Amino acid sequence: RLAEENGWTVRRIKIDDGCYEIDGRDAEGRRIEVTVHPATLQVIEFEYEDDDDRPRRDREGGDDD
Repeated sequence: RLAEENGWTVRRIKIDDGCYEIDGRDAEGRRIEVTVHPATLQVIEFEYEDDDDRPRRDREGGDDD
């Protein structure tokens, strides 16, 4: 349901380090990898490929800029 609400197309869900890892595509068709806390379903980490094919990583609660 989380993926559907965000417009993601899920290719695979696996458990990694106790968290859910979702591989798929966002609503714009870009490849994404999202790490989700299993109890709260809070997005911990969100990665996607930019238009120039460099990976971009966003972390919740951090200021990486």
